[in-house]
Order: sequence, then C-alpha cells, then structure tokens
Amino acid sequence: MPAEYDFLRLIGVRKTDDPWVFEAVSLPGRAGNQQPIAYGGCAIATALNAAGQTIKSEPRFVPYSVTGHFLGPASLDERYVCEVQAVRDTRSFATRYVTVKQKIKGEMRSVLALTLDMIASKLSTREALDRAKATGKEAAKVQSLLRYQPTAKTQLDNIVKLESNDEHLRRRLDSGDLDEFQVEAYNEFLGLWNNVFDTRIVPESIMTQNLFGLKECETSQDHLRIPDRRVFDWFRLFQSLPPAREGNQLTKGGPDGQLPQTTVMAHLCALGFALDGGLAFAPVSLSNEVMFKAGAASTLDFAQRYHTDVIDANKWMLREIQSVTAGWQRTFSQAQVFDLDGELIASCSQQCVLRPAPGALDDDDDEGSGPSAKL
Repeated sequence: MPAEYDFLRLIGVRKTDDPWVFEAVSLPGRAGNQQPIAYGGCAIATALNAAGQTIKSEPRFVPYSVTGHFLGPASLDERYVCEVQAVRDTRSFATRYVTVKQKIKGEMRSVLALTLDMIASKLSTREALDRAKATGKEAAKVQSLLRYQPTAKTQLDNIVKLESNDEHLRRRLDSGDLDEFQVEAYNEFLGLWNNVFDTRIVPESIMTQNLFGLKECETSQDHLRIPDRRVFDWFRLFQSLPPAREGNQLTKGGPDGQLPQTTVMAHLCALGFALDGGLAFAPVSLSNEVMFKAGAASTLDFAQRYHTDVIDANKWMLREIQSVTAGWQRTFSQAQVFDLDGELIASCSQQCVLRPAPGALDDDDDEGSGPSAKL
C-alpha cells in the first residue's frame, strides 16, 4: 500500500451551506469493473459517512441494516454530493435516507439511494463489554434469548500460512502459471481494493484459481453445482482506525473541511465499502467463464445486514461469496463475513445485471448487450 494512501480521505465529506447536504472531499476510485466508472463501494461508504454526521453519538447507535439501489454509473471525475433525510429518530432507532448525486453532462444526477438503519446498543459500550468479559460471558449472548450462526466453509485457523496478494501473484508469475498481461489486468481491476485492504489468498477459492476469470483453467470446484461453489478471501483495513469499542472517539478530520467520524461510523464505512466488492463479477468466476465475456456486470440493488454490535475493520475478516441464481441477464449473489473466531459479522446480498459482450454468445444478436448498454 502506498504510504500516503488514506481510506478515510477517500470517503471523507465536508459541510455545505445546507446542514443536511454533504460534499465528498475526494474523487471516487475505480475497482471491480472493466468500464471507466467508479467503484460502488466508494458511493456507499461516502453516503454512510454523510448519514453518520447527522446521528447523535449518545446513546451508542450501531448499524443493523444498509439497503440501497444504484441508479446509474458514477463518474471518476466528479465528487459525490450526499443529500441526507432524517426518517426516524427515537430513543431506540435512527434511520437515514441518503441520495448520492454527481454532476454528469452539466446536470446533477442521482447515482445511489441508500437507507441506513441503526439501533441503540447499551450492551456494546466499553463498560458493558468489559463486564461481560469479566464474567466470562460472550457479549452476544448477554440478555439474548437465542444465539446461533452458520459456520464458514473454509478453515479459520491457518491465516498465518496464507500468501499475501503480492506474494501469490509473484509466485505464479515466476512459475509461468500466469503471464504479465494477466497480472497487469488483475492489478488494474483490483487496484483500489488492494490499496485499501491487506489481503490473504485462500487456495481453494475459485477466484484465486482462475484469477477472477482472467485465466482459463480447471478449478478444484468444477465438480460442484455453481450455487455450491465458493469464493473466499481474508481482508483487513490497511489504515488503522481508533479501537472499535471506543464509540464516542472521533477520527481526525482533514484539509478542505473534511469532517471527523465517530469510531462506529468509521468501521461501518470500511465494511460497507468492502461488502460491495466482487459480487457483481463473482458469478462469472464461479461459472469458470472468461471475464471478457461479460459486457456489463453491475449491481442493481443490495442489502447489507450487520450481525454484531462491534464492527472491527482493523482485524482480519473472512469473506465467503456464493452465487444463488442467474438468468434473464441478472444474477443474485450473497456474501458472508466472519471474524477469526468464526463469528458471523455481516452479510450482503446483491441483485446485479450481467450482460454478455458482443460476440460472446453463439446466438448473440448484440441487442441490449455490451459495454454500451448503460444502466
């Protein structure tokens, strides 16, 4: 990661003349798309930051749901403008609706509509967590009627043995398994992600084996039905955030009026940014198809659910992706995120458009397909 890279700056916002409207301090970045359009996670995290600026820090509110719709491709050359609406403010809940806009072809256009739901969490304050730990109780079980969760479908205890992204690419390039074009295309495709997140490569992941569909090869999951195949990777934020338990602590602001964030919102922005990654293109890789057969692969709508009251983007998290169904030029995929202890931290589902590139299909008549087919 470049020493000067600053995730909080990337998704930072500043005030405008309207107390419910915020402007991004940075241009969005590109990742996970062959087209020159902004990565959706940038818009999501910027919107979450803006929403958080309007939510009081007492009591401690934590996220449980982020849902939204992408309304069109976002430019790499214009800053986001986030218009926030207060939907609900009670002692127990806070809800915000955010419309993210950009100036495109001389007019302000909506590119994302997002709803953030938060709930008051007295059990996740520093004092409450310390009490639970002192009595040997799992914090998630305190005053909870039920406690259960799924199990990750890969190992959780071998992260120290796994390669970093750079080590993995270098080894395969040196062995001749990959060529310079494939590595260059991969680094361009995931450049922003690899600046923001430290990653560890899981060998049994299909995206690892076929390099996001850039390499034609057999995989260890070819014998499985596509909905039973999985993508795995470990990630954590490069930039160190204030401890997740310190809900009232603020991050540092920045130049050009960049506003500080509460710790809760900073960690949420990091995970909200991450959860958008990979789901639109995962079906291509899971089907072991070549990436360039896809002319358009973009998210239409998404639902992020948070299953813990203490999100910690400083720690390693395992992402597991599956694609449930595909057809009618759409896909539906899901991701689950686990921590090192196997606790389910968050999940995300996305409905995406997936159109073939011209000539990708034997019966392709190019109608409604290819890069020119914009959302």
